[in-house]
Amino acid sequence: MAGETVALLWIEDPAADRGGAIAFANASAALLARRFGSDGTTRAMPAPQVERLARLDRQEQPGAEPRRSGNGFLGRLAALGVGRERDDVQSFFDLAVVVLTFTDLVALAASTSEGRPLVAEAVRLIRDLMERNGVAYLRLSGESVIAASGFDGDRVAAARRTCKAVLQLQEGLTNLFVEAEQRPAFRIGTDMGSAIGAIVEEEGAGYILWGEALDAARAIAGSAAEGMIQISEQIHALCTDHFLVRPRGWFWLEGSGETATYYLMARA
Repeated sequence: MAGETVALLWIEDPAADRGGAIAFANASAALLARRFGSDGTTRAMPAPQVERLARLDRQEQPGAEPRRSGNGFLGRLAALGVGRERDDVQSFFDLAVVVLTFTDLVALAASTSEGRPLVAEAVRLIRDLMERNGVAYLRLSGESVIAASGFDGDRVAAARRTCKAVLQLQEGLTNLFVEAEQRPAFRIGTDMGSAIGAIVEEEGAGYILWGEALDAARAIAGSAAEGMIQISEQIHALCTDHFLVRPRGWFWLEGSGETATYYLMARA
């Protein structure tokens, strides 16, 4: 670029599978292209609204601030004065995304030791733990739950906050399923990556996220064993000194190629 080399991907083994190397190079280039403009400079974070949105993620300690009022994430956005236009769309490059999938929908209808439906207790637990750990975004959709953190741009804090939250969630959900005399019928996956967010103005309005990080977290959750938390290589790299993990092996991620995954076991 302008007579200078700004990036270089060096393939060490000429005998390696050429198709795999090309796929890896294309995936790497796609990720880098989203971070850099055509002039080689790093793209600025979009919209002052995102800066205000980031305040949600700076709430690390439970009880440091009164509980927010409003309708979930949309209410929190409104409290921060974030605009609500239909075309109000933001890009995020380093979101820590969690996807929790329930694997036995019949089990969710079982009763806990207090006589309440398991699903009601599970939803209450999920909402409480995510809010207490400062995970800003939470959406329930059918048998899946999606949560995200990192709107403030602090990827390290987001990854560690997320790992702490999902470990507590794993313990709490396991206890609920055992009390209801059911196996722990859930899987959890986490990944760090890019996503797009938008506020929708329709019946049942809310804030929606979609993109690579959500797809990856969903795929990682889908390959985990029941009752386990599987994390991506990116999350592991940011949390290695604070959490104990067990290598799971290699996982093929559509669009990104082969990547290592780990089971998150405990806090160090």
